[in-house]
Amino acid sequence: MKNTLLLAIILFVFFIVELYAGGKNEAEIDIQDTDGWTALIWAVYWNRIEIVELLISNRANVNIKTTKQHDILSEEWLPGTTALRMAGVLGREEIVQLLSNAGANE
Repeated sequence: MKNTLLLAIILFVFFIVELYAGGKNEAEIDIQDTDGWTALIWAVYWNRIEIVELLISNRANVNIKTTKQHDILSEEWLPGTTALRMAGVLGREEIVQLLSNAGANE
């Protein structure tokens, strides 16, 4: 988990620098770490609404599923969560609305 978190932080910083520098490459925005988490999913997890908005406005895919899903209640990893599902489980209502408005459907 520590390596995954480190990779996610590095990717997260990379995405933000790219976005502010004018990069619009969707493949870069939607890159997944070893657990399948994208910058959008990490932003939801850390409740970074402004980053969620920035990623959505730059066409991040709101329906990408992870290769592993963190079940907050049981602390188990299961296949296939989305940013919307994570936002719902974590009670991030404002982010749920943002993702729904952007076309998230799972």
